[in-house]
Amino acid sequence: MNVILFCVLFTFSSCEDNSPEQSSLITVTGEAKTKSSSENGENPNDVAPVVFTGNDIAWFNSKTGEIKFRESFNPNDLELYQNLHFYLAGDHLFTVVTYVLPIHSFASNDLVLYIDADGKCYLHDCYPLSLMEILPEVKENKQKREVAWNKFINQLKNEKKLKK
Repeated sequence: MNVILFCVLFTFSSCEDNSPEQSSLITVTGEAKTKSSSENGENPNDVAPVVFTGNDIAWFNSKTGEIKFRESFNPNDLELYQNLHFYLAGDHLFTVVTYVLPIHSFASNDLVLYIDADGKCYLHDCYPLSLMEILPEVKENKQKREVAWNKFINQLKNEKKLKK
């Protein structure tokens, strides 16, 4: 009897997925705020650094645009970059044109990474959000990246990081 019980318990425990986390296909590189030496022709082989990957994303809320990072990643480190280029399996998806805090007084009619006063991060179609209703360029930019955005969302869904 004990042997049968042991075999049943062993079989069920071996069904558990103890494999390490699968590596994400999402990669984000950064473009510094200041001109690099490559723009001066000094080093044309400079490569934009990877600033985070899909593995650094805990979840993404597609309704609010909130992107929650794992504790190992500090989104405030992104302030060094003017542009963030999102890739899926090496193919460029879209670019976040700037990093925004509530204290910033400029406007952007394209995708931004907004970090609110509580440290929550959002991917917003513009900054400030009121531009969405005023500027047709905001809607045009959103439409231009729609296919790529859907690929991003589908990949997050495949990686079980999409929060509804």
